[in-house]
Amino acid sequence: MDTPADSASPPTAPDAVKPPPPPRPATPVPARVDPARLQGISGEQAVAMLGRPQADEPQQLGRLWRWRKGACVLTLALYPEVQGGGLRVVASDFTGTSDPGACLGAMTRPGAGDGR
Repeated sequence: MDTPADSASPPTAPDAVKPPPPPRPATPVPARVDPARLQGISGEQAVAMLGRPQADEPQQLGRLWRWRKGACVLTLALYPEVQGGGLRVVASDFTGTSDPGACLGAMTRPGAGDGR
């Protein structure tokens, strides 16, 4: 004997809920680089780490090199070694940023500056 429940069509599944779209990949945040790593490096090491400077200003004995990334500007003062030879970084200055480490990280070439 058929009961009303037996003759009724099977219940349908509720409309499938669509899964949310996958999250968008986050914009990579450059690693922070300790600005103290600049002190004493050679001009060649600075170029390997940061690329060619965007500005090169001769000074009485040395040079000021500048790089810019967004609002951040890095200036390195390079002077010749006492015993002669190449230029060495004797001072660095960051302007336009409250976080020099993040600024330097954004400027540093991938894989550069991993060692001294």
